[in-house]
Amino acid sequence: MQSRAAANFASMTAATISMLVLNLCFSLLAKILPYVGWLHHLSIAGLARGHVAPLALYWLVDQPGNPLMMLLAFAFAAQMGTSYLAPVERELGSVRFVCWLVAGGACAEVLFLVLSLPCSLISARFASAPMAGLWPLLLLAMTRSSLKSPKDAKVSVFGLFQFPTRWYPCALIAVLSLMSGYPQLDLVVAWLVGVGVHQAEANTSLHPAVSFFRLPLEKVLPSRATVSALESDIAVGCGHKLGGSGASFDGGRRLRLFWTGLAKRVVDVLPAALRQRYVSSGAATLDDGTTLGNSIM
Repeated sequence: MQSRAAANFASMTAATISMLVLNLCFSLLAKILPYVGWLHHLSIAGLARGHVAPLALYWLVDQPGNPLMMLLAFAFAAQMGTSYLAPVERELGSVRFVCWLVAGGACAEVLFLVLSLPCSLISARFASAPMAGLWPLLLLAMTRSSLKSPKDAKVSVFGLFQFPTRWYPCALIAVLSLMSGYPQLDLVVAWLVGVGVHQAEANTSLHPAVSFFRLPLEKVLPSRATVSALESDIAVGCGHKLGGSGASFDGGRRLRLFWTGLAKRVVDVLPAALRQRYVSSGAATLDDGTTLGNSIM
């Protein structure tokens, strides 16, 4: 079991690992300081009070609940990240993957807020029910992956029975809704966005009734040529595109190289006066032994 967990971690990519680590840290912090969670949960009620930070940071903190259940849910989310987020990152590359998540998450946010308004007239609970945590992004990637499967493909559910792969995200939403006691609107809209993304990418429809709904996220992503230089620099000379299929080094080293490489890129675009005053002293050192300050001089 331990070797399998290590293999799963090693197979994950830098941006996916970063998201999971940040989500775990902020979720644990929210258990100690509850207002941290309130400030990161996106809802109609919160937005009406001026809480706009969740528009960008809702994924940092999971929905409130029992700490033990939170850890179990995070372990499940980490496994799902290995299965669904990491493959998308390898396919797109890390920079384009982050842009894809931002664009898809923004579409889900808009749809969530729009649907929350009429739902709140039915039940006031929908006004305060938040969109929070990694699950909306996981459902988005899962839906995209599931709809790419053959129509007759099936997936095993807890080893008990077989379920059509294309409809597995819907079954998961139903189970999570039953466990929580009310419909998970944030997961529903994430599934809808995933359907729209698939229909735009594959130029096909899940059902004729929803064939009009297409979200071509690829059109808003930076081109591969634009990000290739950035990704090669972030790889810090390892010879692989960050998050690419050729990456063979372990997850911990990939995460370290991601942040050091990104720091170098940030330093490279700083004005010369700032570089000379704050960076050229050589306070930051890369894995190859060179300092950020010296590497840009």
